[in-house]
Amino acid sequence: MPPKPSKPIALTLEQRVEVIKKSEKDKLSARKIAEHFGAGRTQIDGILKRKAEMLADYDNNQPSDRKGQRKLTGNEDINMLVWKWFQDATARRINVSGPLIKEKALKFAEDLGIASFKASNGWLDSFRHRHNIVAGTQSGERGDFFSK
Repeated sequence: MPPKPSKPIALTLEQRVEVIKKSEKDKLSARKIAEHFGAGRTQIDGILKRKAEMLADYDNNQPSDRKGQRKLTGNEDINMLVWKWFQDATARRINVSGPLIKEKALKFAEDLGIASFKASNGWLDSFRHRHNIVAGTQSGERGDFFSK
């Protein structure tokens, strides 16, 4: 049995998804998975308990190197609507800029009756980081998205 690490290991989102896949595919116990990843059994149990949330984050293009849990901002409704709009707009090959994202966020906040929401640069930076959006240009016939 390998010695326990003195400091807890924080698994990235990508590693958490690997834990879920290993649990489902290999039908290993949380203890065996914890040994494989060098993490604690309690951490593995928590990941398996919140597997729907982890897989949704991974599918929604969350940064895969993120180690901590997703923090709630209080603007989840606006964030969700803006994210869905962003996905639709980029699928239609619409050039989406920061000011356009902020404008849509303010419109959604107004529609939801949230007068206190401000689409600040800080909100925009957090939104981009949360959804792993990089500034880039669409080019080519198909409008392939290349990051700068």
